[in-house]
Amino acid sequence: RSDPPFVYTMFGLLFFWATCMVFGLWSRLSSFMTLIMVWQLYGYDPIYFSGGDTVVRVYAYLAIFVDWGQAYSIDSWRRRRKAILGGAKQLPAPKRIAVWPQRFFMLQLACIYCATGMLKSGNTWADGSALYYALNLDHFYRVPMHLAAAWAHKLYITRISAWVVHWWEILFPLVFVGEALRGWDKDVKEGSWQGPVPRWTLYSIVMAVSILAVWTAPLWAKPLPLVLLALLIAADRLWLKPADKSGKGAVSWTVRLLSWGALVGFFLAAAYMADLGVLYYFTPPKKAPAWVQDKELIQTLASASVLAVPLLITTIILTMRAWTPRAYRIVRDYLLGKRLWLTMGFLMHLGIDVSMNVGIFVQIMVAVYPIWLAGSDIDAMWRFVLWRPAKPGEATRPPLPEKGLRRFGRKLLAP
Repeated sequence: RSDPPFVYTMFGLLFFWATCMVFGLWSRLSSFMTLIMVWQLYGYDPIYFSGGDTVVRVYAYLAIFVDWGQAYSIDSWRRRRKAILGGAKQLPAPKRIAVWPQRFFMLQLACIYCATGMLKSGNTWADGSALYYALNLDHFYRVPMHLAAAWAHKLYITRISAWVVHWWEILFPLVFVGEALRGWDKDVKEGSWQGPVPRWTLYSIVMAVSILAVWTAPLWAKPLPLVLLALLIAADRLWLKPADKSGKGAVSWTVRLLSWGALVGFFLAAAYMADLGVLYYFTPPKKAPAWVQDKELIQTLASASVLAVPLLITTIILTMRAWTPRAYRIVRDYLLGKRLWLTMGFLMHLGIDVSMNVGIFVQIMVAVYPIWLAGSDIDAMWRFVLWRPAKPGEATRPPLPEKGLRRFGRKLLAP
């Protein structure tokens, strides 16, 4: 049907359930109904099959697994209000909720960025002219800026921006290295480190194998890995003991060996992809040295680099962790930290939104960023916002110089 009353009703239901999900009203039901209405809309009109709309569909599915209603929601407020009106002496303690749906959101964003960067394999991205062309497309730019774009390209501004964005997307999964190192250090400090949780590692392997199994299967079989995931989650919740008590025994070590085998297989596959990448996309310059002209040698070097570079980086990080803890923390929290990678992403999307008209793609991508923040990150942000700088001479801040240019310079540079 396409008559206006029916279409308006469908849109109204979508906006109603999406609003309920955003504000945390009937969170479980509203998340599921939002997914149904989103799928209904995209199935009704395929004109919405753009990149941003695909992201919406994927995240709408992942959202049904998140227990949104336990905090910052109307459902949470209603539970507390009910307890107070019921004469409770203290507010009910916050409920612990599963964190794995949040990890799926994070992994999905990393997959989007990395795949997008890897697919930018044309010459315009290699020479940095891609952004120049985008700024000159009349269906992209907000206002004509041909002269400004030409000068920015001539001065290497757009070229450097294109190269930075390209490699930022490709290397975005490095942020998980920082997350893993922080989690490792936290568990070691608390004395709770037992290695990767075998059960979850096994689930990851099963999911990866099931996805590969249906890669070329008929369309009806494509969703079967999702059904398998739901069964694994149900079995985990209903019958298995807590995951933090399952790290010992022969079965656990067998799963760990399988996980290490899967990791080795991943790098071998990456080395093979690097070999194919050089074979199909690398054209040696005509005036290049003889060893660059040898394509088979470059293929071998590319494959070896995929294996050697991660091993070298791991060795450097572990050495820094043991011998130079301060430098290690800088690398972990800044170079591999969320603040760098997400800030760069936010600035990139802001630049896209200001200079080009690409619909709501920017808003859709940035909307996922807050889910990367942990409770400690939010606390740190509030402390920074509410923090009052010490006055000169207060606490450990040195006093202002008595006179002269040093006093003027100190006042000019510091609050």
